[in-house]
Amino acid sequence: MAISVPDFDHMFHDGARYQWRGGREAVVTVVQAGDLVMPSGQLTACDPFTGLVFEDQAAPFTVAVAPGRYPVLLALVAWTEPGKPVDEFATYRNAAAKLVVGSEPAIRWHLAITEEQAQTPVDPADGKSYGYSVDSGTGSFLDRAALTAVAGLAAQFDGRLGESPLSEALNAAGFSGAVNLPSPDGEATIIAFMSGPGDGCFPTWIGYDAADRPTCFVTEFEYLRQAQPIPQ
Repeated sequence: MAISVPDFDHMFHDGARYQWRGGREAVVTVVQAGDLVMPSGQLTACDPFTGLVFEDQAAPFTVAVAPGRYPVLLALVAWTEPGKPVDEFATYRNAAAKLVVGSEPAIRWHLAITEEQAQTPVDPADGKSYGYSVDSGTGSFLDRAALTAVAGLAAQFDGRLGESPLSEALNAAGFSGAVNLPSPDGEATIIAFMSGPGDGCFPTWIGYDAADRPTCFVTEFEYLRQAQPIPQ
C-alpha cells in the first residue's frame, strides 16, 4: 500500500489534538527551531551522526531552492486527558520537522527523493517508501554544501567516546527541542532534532503551492500516523 500524505496543516497547528491510545489525547506545540542557513540551496535530511561522517548518507534531494535563510519549525506532542491542558512537566516528543521555503500554503505533496533513489524506485505495493535511516534517534536538516564545514560537530572530541559538540548540545536541549549549530566559518548551519519514537526510516515530503513552487519540506517521524486528528 502506498504511503498516504499526513494532514500537515493539522499537525503544525499549535494546540491541535489527536485521539490517542488509552483514551488520552496528544496535543501539538509548534516551536521555532531557528533559521537554516543554506549557501547552495541543496537540502539534505539525515541522521547527523552518520550523515556527517559518511557522505553517501547525506545525499541532497533532487529538488533545490534558492540559497538563503529559511525557518524550521517542530511539531512537538505531549499527552493529556481529553479536553485537559498539558501538564507543565509533560514529556514531549517530536512528531515532525518543517523547513519553510515559501510564503504560500501547500496544496499538493510529493515525497522528496535523492538522485540515487530516483534511479532505483521502490514499489509502493511492497509497503516500502523513501526516507532516511536513523540509528541515533536524531534527524537533521542541512545544506549539502555545508557538509564538510559542519562534519566536525558530530565527531568525538577530547577523547571521550560518544561525546561531540552536537551530542552535548542535544543533551543540553533536553533531547526534546532542536539545536541550531553554525559551521566554524559561520557560512552555514545544521539544525538537529530528536526523531519522534527513535530509530527507523522516515520520509520527507515536499509541499508545493498553487504556482507549483516548493513551499516547504517536512520530515514526518510517523508518531501521529495512527492517531486520529480531532477537528478544531
